[in-house]
Amino acid sequence: MTQLAIIDLDGVIADNTKRFEKAEEAKQAFLAECRAEPIVIDDDRFKRAKEATNLYWQTVFTPDLVALDTLIEGAGEAIEMIEKQYDVIYLTSRPETMRLATHEWLWHYSLSGPRLIMKPPAAQYVKTVTWKALTIQMLVSLFEASEVLIVDDEGANLAELQKYDISNMRLCSSLAEVVKPVEKTEDNLF
Repeated sequence: MTQLAIIDLDGVIADNTKRFEKAEEAKQAFLAECRAEPIVIDDDRFKRAKEATNLYWQTVFTPDLVALDTLIEGAGEAIEMIEKQYDVIYLTSRPETMRLATHEWLWHYSLSGPRLIMKPPAAQYVKTVTWKALTIQMLVSLFEASEVLIVDDEGANLAELQKYDISNMRLCSSLAEVVKPVEKTEDNLF
């Protein structure tokens, strides 16, 4: 039987603020260009808004921009502690096109040991909350996990998991939630 920790990347380990700022800059630059062009028909507004949103997400998922992500303070130490008790798997909704850049980022921050599961192209249009719940259930079964720790900063993802009867599962929204009880226990020992 395995003790499994399934940990999200963005917002839990990686601070992606700068990458998302770049995406917003690209979107606003595109919209500024559009404002300079006359609108011929009402449909143009809708098309431009959709194109701006598409550009935003294309920029967010640009592999070269992963290097802008930084390690959230304390994440490296928390992962090190978790790895003493659990087999760690990173589960991220980043697309497969970001795999190499994500691996390089993990290596840069010495977080290279765990497995990395990314959202495959076939699941591109599946809501992340559904895809993550399905993937987690599959991993629990595949690894015959006796205990499962899930760390995900998105409340909707955690709420979805609560719908299913996985009695051996602990849900946390941050690494601090995982590490704090351990620190208290260690303090009590001395």
